[in-house]
Amino acid sequence: MTSLLEKASTFFSSHTSQFRLLIQSNNTRVVIISALSATVVAVTLPRIYRNYRTFISYGPGGVPYNIVGWFAASVIIPLVGREMFSTGVYEEKIAAGETTSYLGDEWNHLRKRDHRPQIGPHIVPQRQITEFPSEEIKEFVSVTDIRKGIVQGSDTYLPGIKKLNQDFYAFANRNQHLVGLAPSKLELHADALFLADGLVPTPAAQQLKGEIAHIHRFKDFSLHMTLAPADCKKVIEAGWGQRHRLSGVQAPKALFGGKVISLPSEYVLIYAPRTEQEAAFVVEIIAASVKYMTGSVEVRSPDSETEALDDVYLETVAIQSRVFQRFSIDHQIFFEPVDGEEAERLELQHQIFNKVFDNRLIFPPIPRPQKILDCGYGTGSWAIEAAEQHPKCKVIGLDIYPYMNPDDIPDNLCLQVDDLNRPFTFPPNHFDLVHSRLLATGINRDRWPSYIRDIKRVLKPGGWVQLVEIYFNVQSDNGSITEQHALRQWSTQLMGSLEEVKDLRVGTRLRNLLTAAGLTEVDARMIPLPLSAWSNDPRMRDIGATNRDNVKKLLPALGLYPFTQRLRMPPQQFAELIARAQQEADTHNLKAYFPLYVCIGRKP
Repeated sequence: MTSLLEKASTFFSSHTSQFRLLIQSNNTRVVIISALSATVVAVTLPRIYRNYRTFISYGPGGVPYNIVGWFAASVIIPLVGREMFSTGVYEEKIAAGETTSYLGDEWNHLRKRDHRPQIGPHIVPQRQITEFPSEEIKEFVSVTDIRKGIVQGSDTYLPGIKKLNQDFYAFANRNQHLVGLAPSKLELHADALFLADGLVPTPAAQQLKGEIAHIHRFKDFSLHMTLAPADCKKVIEAGWGQRHRLSGVQAPKALFGGKVISLPSEYVLIYAPRTEQEAAFVVEIIAASVKYMTGSVEVRSPDSETEALDDVYLETVAIQSRVFQRFSIDHQIFFEPVDGEEAERLELQHQIFNKVFDNRLIFPPIPRPQKILDCGYGTGSWAIEAAEQHPKCKVIGLDIYPYMNPDDIPDNLCLQVDDLNRPFTFPPNHFDLVHSRLLATGINRDRWPSYIRDIKRVLKPGGWVQLVEIYFNVQSDNGSITEQHALRQWSTQLMGSLEEVKDLRVGTRLRNLLTAAGLTEVDARMIPLPLSAWSNDPRMRDIGATNRDNVKKLLPALGLYPFTQRLRMPPQQFAELIARAQQEADTHNLKAYFPLYVCIGRKP
């Protein structure tokens, strides 16, 4: 070994001058520089690649989803970014008088998060790279249920939609009076809550062109939204969020495809929840954002399928010895009595419909329905029978007045209180059948197109809608009823008194409404409903005989408020008109009937 070292030393000593010459040559300098460059590249290239892979892992959003977007997010945009955890800007605004909080005084103490997730190194898109939602709040669905054009590979995107995603859409559905859903203008591949049409935007909403909040539903399920300054301070202090690095900054057009990005300082990132409880916290933050951006506190919770109305909807008022719901009268929603006498009539009317329809509750072919919605359940007769006939089916009934139904109902029936003139609060694709009967006097005239669209939205693909309406314009099978008859006067004045608010002719338009909404397999029928036992057909004569008692009660019940309160008809004159109309309805040679319209349609 010693001899080898000695030989090596002798070799290098004898060739020192040659090595010096070699180093001094230009070629050698190039070699050394190249070697150093290669070393630098070898060290930095993996880091650059990992940084790029991190950028790609966020999924599309904000800047272009390619190397150009990565370069902008990594090199250029950070030059204009802000610090993300400072609350000084909010404290200044609070001191200047912007003290309103929509989260409550102790929210940041009661909802404190134990630690923050790690956020990716890029300003845009701003995403979590740790602490994704746990299995507890995941509900996996087929990848095909995610929008086409977004999913480019199951290895890049999570295969399902999380519980928070459901809460986000349920919140949107329940608050359509305040918000609408549309693709985000800031995150092109995210759905966002926008200010509903007709609302006056607050300054922050105006700055963001109406966009309130959006969810990053194809990756980490964090959210971006705008909050009141006091609430921004709370969520940051509670460890639930941070500022966007561009909040309060107007970025150059060139960085964002020619668009000026101007985010308010209240624009923040909210971290994804990890548990069911944390998902509820995030919904509270979403609600606070909507309140701040819309200026309205009438925000509904997504926790229940529909909203239970408060005691004001239970108040009644007496008009000429009949009982009406005060809220419906005050808001011109519903003009029929809600007393025991009317409940008895509705029960009789249901039995008449059973005779007309040969005891068939459901007309379309639905062998094993799982969920049914009954709109305007009244005394609950149809809903109760549907629940009894299909014990494995969940039946939900909606009506604005809850106290005409019996206390004893099937376990699979849930009767809820809501105003059908408001948007439905059920999630999309929810019901196998939506049943709607005799709502012409309750649904507002302008509401019918959106009412049918709501029905279509909550139907499952392949689900059916079934509509039944009476056209209260009395007809004669032999044409003998004229303008001088009390029955015709009752019809004309009833429809005229409600013309501005209700469409009592809607039965004649059901086919067109369903077709316009995009429903298929639409079928409509008109059935003459005799007012008394005048028909030669034994079956129809039996129906008419039963309907005689119903009509005798229906004429004053439907007419009392419209005639005496809207038309200001004196009570004695009204009583005389009703007495004559009742007599004519029982006059067989007039052959009087109401046109009864039935229409069904299917969601594609």
